[in-house]
Amino acid sequence: MKTILILLALSINASAWAATQAPPTATILKGKINRALKGGQSLKGFYTSVSQEYGGGAIRPLLEIASDDSNTDETRWAALFGLARIAGRQSLGVIRKFMVNSSWMLRDAALKTAAALDARELTPQIELRLKDDALIVRTTAVETIGQLNLKTSAPKLVDALFDPVNFHAGKALWIHKHILQVLKDFHYNTAVPKLVELLEKSDQDSQLQDQLLATIENLTGRSFPGKSMQQQIYLWKRNTLSDATF
Repeated sequence: MKTILILLALSINASAWAATQAPPTATILKGKINRALKGGQSLKGFYTSVSQEYGGGAIRPLLEIASDDSNTDETRWAALFGLARIAGRQSLGVIRKFMVNSSWMLRDAALKTAAALDARELTPQIELRLKDDALIVRTTAVETIGQLNLKTSAPKLVDALFDPVNFHAGKALWIHKHILQVLKDFHYNTAVPKLVELLEKSDQDSQLQDQLLATIENLTGRSFPGKSMQQQIYLWKRNTLSDATF
């Protein structure tokens, strides 16, 4: 049974957390989660209370809830969030497994919890989500790379700028904006020649061209004011060629 296998993979000493009550069943805890979601309660505050009430005894039922695909994705997402919040970095093995879950919402949650737990050791799994089927998960992977300051992942971010899956009807999807922001945050000026290449190829997408140009100017500290886009592309091509040569 999948749930049991995942439970066995979670090597957490639940007795390490103090509790005021005996551990709840998954059914009881799921009811509490759903009421918190329906009532618009802050999950952060909710799990602070759960941790105080049940301590590490809440970990196993939370994992059961998150692993049970008969539950709604929202409930499973909330359970995974709670598991990571209560178990901390000891939950990384479970977070890794959920990064390949069939539910995009659970994959997205796994990425966000990895960022919250400063889980840089999950870099390979995070990078794989740049190829996820779901745009929102790919975008969260970009954001997670930025939040964890994974500068070694920058070349993969550049590759993602050219990935056909990140375009629709010849126009760039919103993930490009997030990628370019992370490249700026990383001061990754090595990307400039590829950005100029994409700038030239994107003549049917003025919004992307503006974003690319702003990023190139940010990374190089140079600009060509008063020039048309075509002229700027020519000048940037000439400059990147000169930089590569000399």
